Amino acid sequence: MVDGETCHQLEQVIEAGLRVHLRNGATIPDSVRTFARDVTAVAGHWRMTVQSSSGVGGVSGVTSAQESSSHRTMGSTEVAVLADITPSGVRAAHRCGRLVGRKVGRELRFNIEDVTEWLERSSR
Repeated sequence: MVDGETCHQLEQVIEAGLRVHLRNGATIPDSVRTFARDVTAVAGHWRMTVQSSSGVGGVSGVTSAQESSSHRTMGSTEVAVLADITPSGVRAAHRCGRLVGRKVGRELRFNIEDVTEWLERSSR
């Protein structure tokens, strides 16, 4: 069993590894995606628990909608760095319907799983 703080740090390592693999055009196995999703869920719960105990916000044992879905989101700039294109290229892919995203305030947010699938489709 791994604690939340370890998952929080492991999440960052997994993300960096996935970025490298995707840049190199590698396909990410479903087992790795599932593992990454589970680590993100535990890390998200841990972050919410830490925030609530420090008085920053949240309720212990309750996660936000974003965290509870166990999906990390990324902005246009993050996706652009990952895909090695410009942020306007990311927005264009979203406008054309090739990349799924949603508007949050004035910013586009993308689910990391959707970005991964888009990158895999684009590399074929």
